[in-house]
Amino acid sequence: MADSLTCRVRTSPRHFQMTSYGRIDSVNIKDGTYSCRWWQTMGIPCEHGVRALDLANVNPTPHVSEYFT
Repeated sequence: MADSLTCRVRTSPRHFQMTSYGRIDSVNIKDGTYSCRWWQTMGIPCEHGVRALDLANVNPTPHVSEYFT
């Protein structure tokens, strides 16, 4: 995963641009959104969301839908 997923730009404390497999997408931790729409659709952060949360030193558990807890 280290080779395939990197944080390209941290545009604010809660917003990141992630590069994955040559594609650049946005992660917004505050809104719980990622341009791949996995986080919004499934209710759990995708690998990019988890990486952004890690970079921001944020616990991912509160960002998981109550459905899964």
